[in-house]
Amino acid sequence: MNEFRDKHPAGQQDARTENLVSFWSSIVDAETEVANTPDNANALSGLGVLYYYAGTYAKAIEPTERAQQLDPEILATYEILGPAYFYTGRIEDAVHQFDVLTEKGEPEDVRVLSTAGTACLMIEQYDKAVRYFARYAESAPDDASAHSNLADALYRAGRPAETARECHKAIELDPNGASAYYFLGRVHRDQNENEEAVKAFERFLELAPESPLAEEVQATIAEIRRG
Repeated sequence: MNEFRDKHPAGQQDARTENLVSFWSSIVDAETEVANTPDNANALSGLGVLYYYAGTYAKAIEPTERAQQLDPEILATYEILGPAYFYTGRIEDAVHQFDVLTEKGEPEDVRVLSTAGTACLMIEQYDKAVRYFARYAESAPDDASAHSNLADALYRAGRPAETARECHKAIELDPNGASAYYFLGRVHRDQNENEEAVKAFERFLELAPESPLAEEVQATIAEIRRG
């Protein structure tokens, strides 16, 4: 029997194909609606959402921008434009969208919160990154990456005790998550707790030997051992 068919029963294949056809049909319908009613903010916003979830981020921007200009109260436009700008390299524009969204009501979507926090880190707005990642961790308390991302932001914001707390939460949830050990090691090193720093850094290297940070960590361990 065909191996592909063993792993992917015909019924499942048919369902996936049907879903894809339905999705792309929805895009065609939305494009038609926008063509017929070009000043319909909801139609434009809906088309932007579909483009975004199709992974065509650049294409999502134009109809969503038009929708936002026509009706700035459609929150979905900020939730789409923020990540779309982020994925197309317009980081400051992305942060602006997230900021306005926050002014209008704290975002709940963890995808939006995570992207907002990352964008703020990229332009060194660390306190703002803390706020977004803290909300992400509150919304997804069992997600280790939420706590490790928060630890990253807290460390950069100069808040070591809270950084260590979030690292330990991340490690408890996922003992194999490398980034939490990196920031835990940094906190211990900054506080001259060198034995604990080496332990954390060595665990980081075990988990992520190919990380771009590996050379830096190895150098720090060597420096500690030299005294």
